[in-house]
Amino acid sequence: MRTMLNTMASLKLTLAGLAALIVNSFAVSQWSDAALPWLVIPLTLLACNLLAALIVRHAFRQQGALLLFHVGLLAVLALVAAGVLLRFNGSVEVVEGTAFDPAGVTARGTGWLHPNRLQRVRFNQGPLEVRYLSGLRRDTTHSRIVLIREDGAEFDREIGDRQGFTSGGYRFITTFNKGYSVLLLWRDARGRETLGTVNFPSFPEFDWKQLNDWITPAGETLSLELKLAERIPEDSPWTLKSRDVRYEVGISGGAQADASVRPGESIAVAGGEITLVDLRLWMGYRIDYNPLLPWLLAAAFLSLGALAVHMAQKFRAPRATDVVPARGGEQAA
Repeated sequence: MRTMLNTMASLKLTLAGLAALIVNSFAVSQWSDAALPWLVIPLTLLACNLLAALIVRHAFRQQGALLLFHVGLLAVLALVAAGVLLRFNGSVEVVEGTAFDPAGVTARGTGWLHPNRLQRVRFNQGPLEVRYLSGLRRDTTHSRIVLIREDGAEFDREIGDRQGFTSGGYRFITTFNKGYSVLLLWRDARGRETLGTVNFPSFPEFDWKQLNDWITPAGETLSLELKLAERIPEDSPWTLKSRDVRYEVGISGGAQADASVRPGESIAVAGGEITLVDLRLWMGYRIDYNPLLPWLLAAAFLSLGALAVHMAQKFRAPRATDVVPARGGEQAA
């Protein structure tokens, strides 16, 4: 057992772990989320190496501040590794007047041990506004949401580019990705109705191609084009909003002849009828999940504080009480 601990605590293993960490970090910089889970291997190796060193090396235990520094460093390594395993990173688009739907989330990175709790997230998207300065310079985002807790209690919040919200352990924050969406009413040949939305590309970034394909409940693919009546003013402040916007939607594709509909108008297509109900905005949110971040921050501050104390003790000027008195018949140097 002692031999195994000495092997685990060796400096060679430390160097091997650091080399593996450098290689994995380079891979993450190149392939991002695909390589991130492999960081767990060198982090675990370094954590085991440090734990073994704390057990077999008495020097670490002789000074309290130095011991506390290494314990904090061990906690940082363990928490980073666990955070990589538990993490989740994704994005979602939510339309004004609709509820968050976990089925619409696009996952960009998921830890091997991530507990999928997106079903616990409940919020409704309220009015949206994105303000621009002259020259189409982005100013501020104003997004109102209604958070719904598990007990059914509702909380009205306004968030922006720097102020997100947390629900079900997931952190949501607005992104620069946002645009227009149309609310459509589908009525089939039997009179059954379905209400849904179609999002157009990010606006005003792609104001020149507000196009999207939509598959109707009858299975026909139609091409929709959002046509705005007014151009964006580039020499004055402007606000992206869905209220008081004049527009129409062009519909084409399949057996459908090219046509345009205005709000409240309907058009017959294969298998049913489409009514253009309303214009909305959709907001893109980034989603992050790592419940260990507060603990990681605490461990990092603990390590830094202990290191500061250790360095202060090591390099402080000697006090008079630290001088050993000379014995009789000898002179102090």
